[in-house]
Amino acid sequence: MVIFLGTRSLTTAAICSSMMAGSPFLLAAKRSQAERWRERNAMPETLEVLAMAISTGMPIERSVDFVVRVGPDPARAAFDAAARQLGAGSSRRAVLSSLADQADGLYSPLVEVLLAAERDGAPVALVLDRLANEARRAYRNAAEERARRTPVLLLAPLMLCSLPAVLIGSVVPFVVLTLGQAPL
Repeated sequence: MVIFLGTRSLTTAAICSSMMAGSPFLLAAKRSQAERWRERNAMPETLEVLAMAISTGMPIERSVDFVVRVGPDPARAAFDAAARQLGAGSSRRAVLSSLADQADGLYSPLVEVLLAAERDGAPVALVLDRLANEARRAYRNAAEERARRTPVLLLAPLMLCSLPAVLIGSVVPFVVLTLGQAPL
């Protein structure tokens, strides 16, 4: 049995159902944005842990495994995959290239430094420290940008929530008092 409640009910039902159908996509996009933010936040610590491992004389294979055990959580998945590939006998160049492709290219500068060090035999620890400082500065700049955007993003909800209260609290009593004093 179907009961027709009018066009307003149909419109409301259509809007609600489309919002419910689109909400998983919005949540997934928000989640991936949060994951990218956590990975960017963990990058300086990841570089410092890797620099510490390499400066102690560990080869790249052991250094990658050290990051898996000691590094920050967002970096562990990417480095765990790299450690497993290295353990399976894949070449360093192939593993590092696959690491560069992960996390939206976040590890590309790191991979370039490691490949250059493997090719040229240059010391890596100082370059990794410099990369960590640059990553920390980039994260700080991004955080400041988000902090500057926050008041602008909050302006519309605050106005929509507080403006009716201001109108009800100040304008409505004035109108009621004025209408109460005016002869009808």
